[in-house]
Amino acid sequence: MFFSVETNGGGYDFDCSGGPQKDPALDVAATCGALCPNDPDERYLSTVSPPCGMPGEWGNCQMAAVCVKNVIVAARKMKCH
Repeated sequence: MFFSVETNGGGYDFDCSGGPQKDPALDVAATCGALCPNDPDERYLSTVSPPCGMPGEWGNCQMAAVCVKNVIVAARKMKCH
């Protein structure tokens, strides 16, 4: 399981693996720039996904006259374990 809040001791190493691991389903990012990834797949709308527990814009990019952000969740937190 992945969590968006720290353990009681602090940090995100819930499985005691030696460090936090981002949820692979959320660890995707893309910018909606000139090379528009015009597809329905959702991702963080930035150059990189946010650190554990931090929010970021989540959505997809859509081509209209120009590539635009379609924000679905304004502050989706990165889950880790």
